[in-house]
Amino acid sequence: MADLVGWAGTVVFILAAIFVAHKNITGIYLMMVGNILFGVVGYMTGLTSLIGVSSIMVAADLYGIFMWSKQ
Repeated sequence: MADLVGWAGTVVFILAAIFVAHKNITGIYLMMVGNILFGVVGYMTGLTSLIGVSSIMVAADLYGIFMWSKQ
C-alpha cells in the first residue's frame, strides 16, 4: 500500500512541476498534496526522516502560496 501512495505522490509531483513551469499556482498546491502523500508513506513505513522533510516542505509550500498571493 505504501508503494501505491508513493507512486501517487510521484505523479502529483510531476504534474506540479509542469504547472509551476507554466507559472500556475496550482503547482504549489499540487506540491503540497505530493508532500502530504510522501509524509503518509513515511508514516506507513516508519521513516521519520521522510515525515520530517515532508512536514518542512508542506510549510514551505504554504509560504510559497502566501508569497504568490501577495503578487
